[in-house]
Amino acid sequence: MLNLAVAERKRIKFYAAGLGASSLGVQIILLRQFLTVLYGNELVIGVVMSLWLLWVGIGSMLGHACWKNRAPRESAYPSLLIFTLFIAILVYSAGKFVRYFLQTPYGEHLSYADVFVFAGFILCVPAISFGFLYSLLARMSRASFTKNEPAAVVYAYEAFGTFVVGVVFTFMLAKYSNLFCLFALTVFQLVLLMLVGWRKTVAVPLILVVFLLMMPASQKIEDYLLRRYWQSVDATMLLREWQFSRFGQSSILEWGGERFLYHNGAKVTALTDDIGNQVCAATILCQHPNPQRILLIEGNAGGLALQCADFVQVDVMEMDGDMLDFVRLQTDSSARDWNRDNINIRVTDARRALRHTDASWDMIILNVGAPMTALSNRYYTKRFFALAKERLEANGVFAICHFPSAENYLGAELLSLNKILLNTLQAEFSDVLALPGDEAIFFAADSASLLVSTIPVLQARFRAFNPSLQHFVPDMFQYIYSQQRIDDFAAQLGSAAEVRVNSDFNPISYIFDFLIWHKTIRGDSALMRSLASHANPMLFLLFLLLTAMMFLPASKGARAVAVRIRAVAFIVGFMGMALSMVLLLAFQTLFGYIYAWISFAMAAYMAGMGAAAMVVNKRIESVDAGRLLARILLIAIILQLALTPILTLDPLNARAVYILFFIFAGALVGAAYPLVCRLYLCMTCQPELGGIYAADVLGGAVGALLIASAFIPLYGFFRTLLFSALMCCLALFLMRKNRKWKQPGLN
Repeated sequence: MLNLAVAERKRIKFYAAGLGASSLGVQIILLRQFLTVLYGNELVIGVVMSLWLLWVGIGSMLGHACWKNRAPRESAYPSLLIFTLFIAILVYSAGKFVRYFLQTPYGEHLSYADVFVFAGFILCVPAISFGFLYSLLARMSRASFTKNEPAAVVYAYEAFGTFVVGVVFTFMLAKYSNLFCLFALTVFQLVLLMLVGWRKTVAVPLILVVFLLMMPASQKIEDYLLRRYWQSVDATMLLREWQFSRFGQSSILEWGGERFLYHNGAKVTALTDDIGNQVCAATILCQHPNPQRILLIEGNAGGLALQCADFVQVDVMEMDGDMLDFVRLQTDSSARDWNRDNINIRVTDARRALRHTDASWDMIILNVGAPMTALSNRYYTKRFFALAKERLEANGVFAICHFPSAENYLGAELLSLNKILLNTLQAEFSDVLALPGDEAIFFAADSASLLVSTIPVLQARFRAFNPSLQHFVPDMFQYIYSQQRIDDFAAQLGSAAEVRVNSDFNPISYIFDFLIWHKTIRGDSALMRSLASHANPMLFLLFLLLTAMMFLPASKGARAVAVRIRAVAFIVGFMGMALSMVLLLAFQTLFGYIYAWISFAMAAYMAGMGAAAMVVNKRIESVDAGRLLARILLIAIILQLALTPILTLDPLNARAVYILFFIFAGALVGAAYPLVCRLYLCMTCQPELGGIYAADVLGGAVGALLIASAFIPLYGFFRTLLFSALMCCLALFLMRKNRKWKQPGLN
């Protein structure tokens, strides 16, 4: 009998680890899919993560209600898990047909509402199923783990499963397609289920064989899905080549006789735009009287560096070397041109590289496009501009090209976006010049005599290069830039009321891409305009919500107590999401592209969560759950208030330190969970089978939506964490409403 109980506990632990691995694996792959088809930035990430957690919470609540009074069959878990993974494969494939489902016309972008509706619809089945499976395992473990909190045991081993798949996917997703990794995850689960005893029918090995045979074909299936997706954007779009890398999915498309590079669904550059590149190169280089050596940061796949190399020594810094190599291999002539002696390519994060080099340049040119994500926004902050200034020669010039703007008139959102850039540049440089166009060019220097906008001076400087460009001559300056338009552009920027400065931990710029996107697709609206301001009404409404939560039922009845305990679990989930999102975006800002590290970062977070949950759960019988939970919340409050100042310290600016922060943040959430479950049992005399888990993930869902989509860009890191700390204070207040939080038997 004892051996049977031990075997049952081991099986449940294997099941829980498998559930965590499957849930996180599917979540990562579907998130990458949505970033590709929905032009994703942090706003889309917030929506997808929020909806995923929302459906998981609903599934857990359904499971709690279903298994509250009856035990499931042993075969229910493996059967439902394989069904869920099969549905996940169908959902991934269906994601490529989003425009067909929404009947989006050719050439039109999806609106934010479309993204929300489609993501909510397509994620519901797999996410609800994963939440339901958690409650099912919690019910199965009730008879086997009598000295621990059964739900916390599942919670801990689920976290360890997510840790394993997070580490594995960090390496797999750098080499293999999303679909291949999804098939591999399914095969792994089938093998695991067979090892722990799910062999009652021949269906299991048969399904395993089918998936093993489909894995080699995943590349062809992925190719078919990609082609259908791009044809849904425009029937004349032809997909020439594509690849996955640790930075996402890149595609080369032929459209209207030209070739374009797209990355994660968004256009990066035209690959045959010699005219545009020559105009841009001539305009930029003429802002310095005699440049000898320049640095080009990002955006070089389109060929701007090649045009500049006709005149000066060019150093290139690209973070995504795989994408640059991909383009060079697909364009033979460019591959030959890149081998010139005066072009030096360095695959590195330019921001980190500039911090650790003694080199200097006459010009530093930034070509990362719009600050639409935290990735590109990290190059538009005051701290980066100061870093670039340090690496310029005494009479050096800093240039920003291809910044979103307009030829003549700037709408409210574009004006604010351009003015924030101007404010940030002026915070570091004494002289700033902006040249207007559909994509503006900004120049900054500390010498007022360097930057010029008069046509004769530009022509004279260009002739000094002794150029022989095929598509550009000096006389074209007077047609491209008129003094009247330059003055009007400066006047518009000067009259704008916007005074904010973009910084690392107050990244205001990237929310404007969302505002411009919404205005283009759905037109202007007062609600969207309010987001461009400080959005004080939003803070006021949230403050009222916090105040209202303080008046949750104060009676001592079991139902009222259950509401308060679940509110505490909700706040713990919100706090965990606040810490993880701030750390993820801070990691991206300081170290580069988070999507190359997101699996490992999440794995570290889950490792801390699982380890803490296991340690606390083993001692759950001997600790004062209420008092220990209060201490954990106090530690969380202190951490959230101190985290932003800590992140600004240069000695702590290391990946290892951030990984430790991820582990510690996960440990706070993991330690709190079994304590909340035990309080629920003590105060209601009912075991936790999924209700607390549902409240926890629902808190994370609300946090993902608010924090990534609005709080961080509008209020910055510190005020976001301050709000979360106030939520933790509310949790302490709710706990004090109950006079007896200590469990029976403790003094």
